[in-house]
Amino acid sequence: MSGDKPSNSRDAERHSQSSLAATLLADCWTSFVHSGVEQPVNGIAQLINHKAHLKLHKLQIVEPLEQADFNTPRWYAQQFGAAVGMLPSYLLMNACVGQVANRLSRTFAGAESVYLLGMRFSKNGFNIAKSAFSGAAYEGICKPTELTKDSFELARAKNALIGAITFGSISATHSILTRLAGGELASQSLKDVPLKLLTASASGSTGGLFNAEAQALLKSWHRKPGESVWQAMQSLHLANGKDTWQSMYGFGVIGAGIGTFHLASPFLSRALKARINSGRVESNRSNELENSDTGERKATSDIADAESPVKPASTEARDSLLKSGELRYLGERKIDELGHVVKLAEVKDRDGRSTEVVVHRLDGNDSWAVSKLYKAEIAQDLNSRMDLTNGVPSTAERTLEIDGVPQKVWIEELAGKNINDGLPELAEQQSGNCTEEAVLDLLRKDSELSGQLEQALAERIMNGDGDINPFNLVLSGRKIQNIDHTLSFPPQRTPSWTTNSMQGLMAVLRMEFAGKQLSPELSGRIDRFLARYDCEPGRTELEETGLKPEQIDGYLSRAQSLKANGFPPAWDFDCPEFFTYIEEADAARSYFDANPPNGDCRPLPKRSAARKI
Repeated sequence: MSGDKPSNSRDAERHSQSSLAATLLADCWTSFVHSGVEQPVNGIAQLINHKAHLKLHKLQIVEPLEQADFNTPRWYAQQFGAAVGMLPSYLLMNACVGQVANRLSRTFAGAESVYLLGMRFSKNGFNIAKSAFSGAAYEGICKPTELTKDSFELARAKNALIGAITFGSISATHSILTRLAGGELASQSLKDVPLKLLTASASGSTGGLFNAEAQALLKSWHRKPGESVWQAMQSLHLANGKDTWQSMYGFGVIGAGIGTFHLASPFLSRALKARINSGRVESNRSNELENSDTGERKATSDIADAESPVKPASTEARDSLLKSGELRYLGERKIDELGHVVKLAEVKDRDGRSTEVVVHRLDGNDSWAVSKLYKAEIAQDLNSRMDLTNGVPSTAERTLEIDGVPQKVWIEELAGKNINDGLPELAEQQSGNCTEEAVLDLLRKDSELSGQLEQALAERIMNGDGDINPFNLVLSGRKIQNIDHTLSFPPQRTPSWTTNSMQGLMAVLRMEFAGKQLSPELSGRIDRFLARYDCEPGRTELEETGLKPEQIDGYLSRAQSLKANGFPPAWDFDCPEFFTYIEEADAARSYFDANPPNGDCRPLPKRSAARKI
């Protein structure tokens, strides 16, 4: 019988460990539900009850937990569950506040400074401010107010201030640690994930320290009637060691959770997008099989972006669709974060597939309106002759009924998002960051996308367009295309950047490309173009596009210079050469004022029948 005692002892130990594990899991789960569901719901309900004088019932899903003794396994389990439970509500609030802040903010001076509500922030300061506002919104809205000597409004205001201090300090600490760590935290290597999570957790713990002290100071502040501020301050006290450690531990978990979310979100986003794209590809293949008897097939490369409208595969097919498809006016729509509004219409092919187009009014008495169509057609022609792979959105003259009145218009393919919005989004999908550094890192790693941007910038510089801003370059799937050619094709012979290239993201991209030689592929395309057209027969052929001789001279000279010298250097305002360029740009603008293209509103020149498709 004595031999059974060790066995009974081991069984009892295993039972005790199993019971402890079950208790810890139950405590963790209960804290998670209370923090993640009950607390935010009750906090919002309490706010509604107070402001709308309603009587919404308090939500209770789990029985309240008895607070475990400090620094015991149950205490850690409860704190862990509460911290993880808080994450979804905070991240949702952070996303909402981030959207509002991004819409209200404006970026100037090469995106180095951000203006929000009349205040100027550095890039890091703006991120810290967003985190502080998110914390204030979460604590002020989602956290119920306990009955204290304070009024409801003051108690909520204290909660909001504590949240702002806490999450603002988390963001500030993370920014400092990121700088100290250098490039390791910007790396996408898996071996750096532990360092990133440790940094996020340390940032959270720092926020927890500030949270504990802010809680202690603000909750102990009560000014009695007739009491001076100094007398009220005598009752203030700091947090004790237990409260401080509890807060640092909890927010350390929250920091690690936020870090995990930011690390995982790009992979989850890519997986979701790949699944959507896969469904679109399968749907497209089914449509191709159904339409195989008509010979009209859609290229799968045109559906690389699941959000892009369905487009015919070739330039010729797109031109045909815009010229002969069924056209219906849709109305006005804001197309970017700056609030640019355009008129849109829908063009349908014989099978009912549609694509959206931008509508431009074509008034015969407005030479500039005619000029925009005229130059868009020339830009598309030259793009094809040079055999560039990015293309130019197709255009067509049409009659469109708007508000019951037939109007002469010209329509243009709605290519996609401008690069000021689109490239940061692509960078965020790849790395979880939408900063300028993340965009540059994306371009340096993605040679195809970088090649598209190189083509688009070179094309605009060869066209001599004085409006090189990030809103005139758009993402169309994996292509980057130029739009708005209003100031293209001046007689100016020297390729240059312009003052508009200092706007937004373009300021950074200009510095990335300035002074660099062209890639061998692009240089070869320009070389073949010049070999064919930089001669008398070639110049005569280019006149078929409608360009005047001095405009052809300017275009060919800019192309020669770009091929021989690469991209122009990035002038600063204090460089004498910059002012020389300003004089050249003014001269080009004066030329257009005196010689508006198609200013006599004569019929537009016919495109060359030999244009390469």
